[in-house]
Formats: sequence, structure tokens, C-alpha cells
Amino acid sequence: MEWRMRPLKNVDIPQSLDKLGVKEEDIPNLAKDAYADVCTGGNPRDTSVEEIEGLYKSMLHDPVVKA
Repeated sequence: MEWRMRPLKNVDIPQSLDKLGVKEEDIPNLAKDAYADVCTGGNPRDTSVEEIEGLYKSMLHDPVVKA
């Protein structure tokens, strides 16, 4: 899977949310906004604000795409 990360590293694209400037205290509002987004209704799988928060927290310090 390293080949998937190589292009991101080569062009210095941030690989975790904290590298994009997201702070843990931002996550609840980001999750609420994501849940309220019109695209969420078209998701084939039901979700919740809490589930989205958990997803964001898991991507805060770890690479979004794991090698």
C-alpha cells in the first residue's frame, strides 16, 4: 500500500487532519456540518454525528490513507 501514499508524500499533501490545521475541539462542529450536508442523505449507509466524530478523531493524527 506504500505506492498509494507515495504521490501524497511527493507533493507534500498533508496526510492527517491535524496537518491541515484541524484541532480536536473543531471536530464536533465539523461532524455536525458533515451530517447536515445535503450529500449525507444520499449515503447508502445510515450514519450519525457521533460516528462521523469518531471517524474524524481517528484521522486527526494518523494518516488518512494507511500504508
